[in-house]
Amino acid sequence: STLVAGLVVDPAGLDGEAPLPVTVRTWAPGRTERPQGIALVGVVRSRPADVRVTDGAPARLVGALGEETSVRLEVPVRNDGGTTAAAPQAVVTATGLPDGAVVRGAPGDGWECLTQGPAELRCYSAGLRPGEDRPVLLDVVARPTDLAEGTGLVDVASDAVVEVRVAGGDDVGTVPVRVESAPAALRTQVVAPGSPVTTGTVRSLHVRVTNDGATTARAVPVVVGAPEPLVASGAGWGACDAGLCQDVTVAPGGTVDLTVDLTASSAPPGSDRSVTVRVTVAGQESTTAVRVVGPRLVVSVAPTTTLTPGVPGEVPVTVRNEGGEVEEVALEVVLPNAAFLVPTPGCAQAQGSNLMVTCEVGRVAPQESVRVDVGVRAMGAAAGREILVGVRGADPSTRVATTIRMV
Repeated sequence: STLVAGLVVDPAGLDGEAPLPVTVRTWAPGRTERPQGIALVGVVRSRPADVRVTDGAPARLVGALGEETSVRLEVPVRNDGGTTAAAPQAVVTATGLPDGAVVRGAPGDGWECLTQGPAELRCYSAGLRPGEDRPVLLDVVARPTDLAEGTGLVDVASDAVVEVRVAGGDDVGTVPVRVESAPAALRTQVVAPGSPVTTGTVRSLHVRVTNDGATTARAVPVVVGAPEPLVASGAGWGACDAGLCQDVTVAPGGTVDLTVDLTASSAPPGSDRSVTVRVTVAGQESTTAVRVVGPRLVVSVAPTTTLTPGVPGEVPVTVRNEGGEVEEVALEVVLPNAAFLVPTPGCAQAQGSNLMVTCEVGRVAPQESVRVDVGVRAMGAAAGREILVGVRGADPSTRVATTIRMV
């Protein structure tokens, strides 16, 4: 007869192949002699090694100016079999990494990675016991960015994939990696006009936007707010609720220069004040003070005027505009007793007075000087007396004087 016996083996502690000795004894019922045994030797084998790789968590790598940056990847590897995987190997490949980024093996227990090519590593392990987890640790590294040299990650926003495959197996673990250059870093410089803003003149305010980052800044909103009495305009600008607006694009390490034309809608004569212009770039505000001046007319005459008794002469008067543009300027000339107006273009005696003379000058542009020669005939009694000259409408205390000297 044939004896068939089934054996159940506990896999605990079994790793690979082990001998299994079995002794079989048979005897007849009722016989007293000891049964003779037959020794058999079998072999027990554990389930083979089964090294599995699964996907790692997505990662993001951002470059930096002047320094190396990195991001750590962890790709799970596990032996789901019943036998130790002896000297497993993992092949690492990176697809889509831009220039300036590389993948390297990271320090850790269990795997040593060696570079096989620009985007390939081969990693080695001494062994992986049944049920053991031993992730492959990798670093994706961005070299330092140098804008002057154009090296490192410059204007980069790309998606790469790092794959880990165990040699001899079909499993592939993937890790998506987002690689970006250092973000745009905008800096704004605002330069106020070098001369005061006045009515009738145009002064330039300069705005410089610099990108100190490694990524192009696109559609950057620039807003200029100029309060009254300033009026802002310029090529490339459009009106918006906050004042003037335009969008600019600034390359890594680049600058964009903008010009705003400023004038004053009005400014009282003699006024001189400072107003604040606000420039906002991508939400960051900068301010500068702009000086606004109104018309300021300065009248000057010589300290003395030499005349000959009874002979027509002239009193040279200069009016200078040191402020904003002004229309319809007129001089008021007050003659002393014994002095009379000689017909002079634009000058006339005030009605009912021989001593008050008005001379129409007209428009005086900013920084412009106009000279008026007022004709005067004086008698000897006028010697030593003063002729007063001022601007019509101005405080009489601002009039200047010239003393008549007779020869």
